[in-house]
Amino acid sequence: ARMTAALATMAHPDGDIELFNDAWLGEAPSARMLIGDSKTPATARLPVTGYVRIGEGGDAAILDCGPCGPDDNPGHAHADFLSVEVSVGGHRLIVDPGVPTYTAGELRDISRSARNHNAPSIDGIEPIEFWKSFRVGRRGTAAEITDARLGGVAPLWSAGYHTGYEHLGIRVRRWVGLWPGAGLLLCDVCVGRQRQLETARFLVDGAWAAGAGETGTWFEREDRRVIARSLAGRLNGPLPARHWPRFGVEAPAHPFALFPEDHG
Repeated sequence: ARMTAALATMAHPDGDIELFNDAWLGEAPSARMLIGDSKTPATARLPVTGYVRIGEGGDAAILDCGPCGPDDNPGHAHADFLSVEVSVGGHRLIVDPGVPTYTAGELRDISRSARNHNAPSIDGIEPIEFWKSFRVGRRGTAAEITDARLGGVAPLWSAGYHTGYEHLGIRVRRWVGLWPGAGLLLCDVCVGRQRQLETARFLVDGAWAAGAGETGTWFEREDRRVIARSLAGRLNGPLPARHWPRFGVEAPAHPFALFPEDHG
């Protein structure tokens, strides 16, 4: 029963798993094949690994707010602290970059880097020290924030922080609010002495058509239309890119990024 609940927590409405760390689709039977359409609570948590899923119907957001992996075997870690994956109307919208290769080199580095995940990042600085294919050195960690004062704004919400930049005197927090069938709100706060805050980058599955107009950055698929707007800061994109939802199999994607406001 506990394993079934955990797998349901880590699955999207399309019936298959999220792709944090070195995960990819097609290596094993889908979650739906294993556990069927198991009922998942609107808010589901895995406290030890630090994943929180909020969702209802075909809309869901999964937040990674846990350690990068077991301390005795962190080799499959990616720098995806506070990254999210999001589904809308049963379709994956914001997706993980996936796993292009296990061979050391540029693609392996790209797939593990903070900049290429759906999370706040600092230009040129990694919250985890990586080298070769699976080596991991200095690393931060992450945890969920459960302060009840953060609730009440959205019907479903989750929040977390990570320590990957605290050696630079920077604290990073993220709050995620979901209004099923209506909208998603992401709030990022970076506090500290460092002024190299770059962006929060988001990668959208290439199955969605993408463009930009007066109303904001938009994405369309079948009868669904999603508009991304910034309440504070500046958005750029969408741009052409790629991701690897199946190991080594390249697929199109649309990244866009938020350049934050500096409040001193």
